[in-house]
Amino acid sequence: MQIPDSLKELFLGLETYITERYVDLTVNEVKCESFSRYEELADEESCELGEPVERPAAAPIRKEKKTGKRFKGLLHAKESVCFEAAAYKKPESLDDRVKHIGDTWQEMLLKMIDDRGYTDTEVYKRANIDRKLFSKIRSNPLYQPKKVTAVAFALALKLSLDDTKDFIGRAGYAFSPSSKFDLIIEYFIEHEVYDPYTINLALFEHDQPTIGE
Repeated sequence: MQIPDSLKELFLGLETYITERYVDLTVNEVKCESFSRYEELADEESCELGEPVERPAAAPIRKEKKTGKRFKGLLHAKESVCFEAAAYKKPESLDDRVKHIGDTWQEMLLKMIDDRGYTDTEVYKRANIDRKLFSKIRSNPLYQPKKVTAVAFALALKLSLDDTKDFIGRAGYAFSPSSKFDLIIEYFIEHEVYDPYTINLALFEHDQPTIGE
C-alpha cells in the first residue's frame, strides 16, 4: 500500500520512534521466572526496587548458579533490571481490592462520551465499530472488549496518552515496548493524530492488526 506524500514525514518519524523504543523479547532474552531472581539481580546492582539502573547496549550473558539457565539482560540501553522488579508487590487482600473498584471500562466509555459532548453515533463511527456491537457494549456494564476495540474507542475519544493508558487499563490492558502495535498507537496519540485511515495504514505496513471492524 502506497503512503501518500502528505504522510511520509509522519511515517518516517514513526520508524525512528519504533527503532528507538522497540524491545524484541526472544527466547534468548530476558526470562526471569520468579521474584526471588529479580531481588537477586537488584541486589547485585545495589539498587532499591523501582530505581532505574542503566544498562549498556550489549549486556553480558550470565549463567545462573543453581539451574544453569542462561540469563541475558535487556539489550535496550534504557531498560532497567529493577524496573520489572518494582511491579512485584505484596498482593492486596480481596476486601482491599473490592473497596477500590472504580468505573468499569464500559462505564468510563459512556461517561467520556457525555463529558466530551459527543454522540454515540459519531464515536462508534470514528472507532470504526458497527452499531450492533456498540449497542451490545452500551447494554452491558461488564462488557469485556478486545484490546484493539478498547484502543479504537480511545482514539475515537481523542484521549491523551495518559488517559488512554488508564482507559484501556480498565479493560485489563497495557502498552508494552515489545509490541509494535502498542508503539504505533502511542506514537500517533503523542502526535495527536487520531485519523483511523492513517493509523490503520501504519499498522498494515507493519503487519499489525488494524483498528475497528
